[in-house]
Amino acid sequence: MGDFNKGYRTLTVDKATYDLLEEICQWERRKKIDQLRLLIEKSYTKVFSNAEKNVSSFLKPHQSYADFCNTQLQKIVNNGSE
Repeated sequence: MGDFNKGYRTLTVDKATYDLLEEICQWERRKKIDQLRLLIEKSYTKVFSNAEKNVSSFLKPHQSYADFCNTQLQKIVNNGSE
């Protein structure tokens, strides 16, 4: 539990995954921790950039409807003040 207080956590993977990581590390000439950081950072960026795209595409139809409603309200307000 010594590393736990320093901000580190233990991560366990199956042997097949470990072997794949080992092979990648040898090919890329990186330590396992450096390779994991790189893979996780790339994955994080990809996941959250896709999430932002999905949210914005989800909001587009709703934004159009909100714009339409605002236009209709402005017409009502303007007709009432004339």
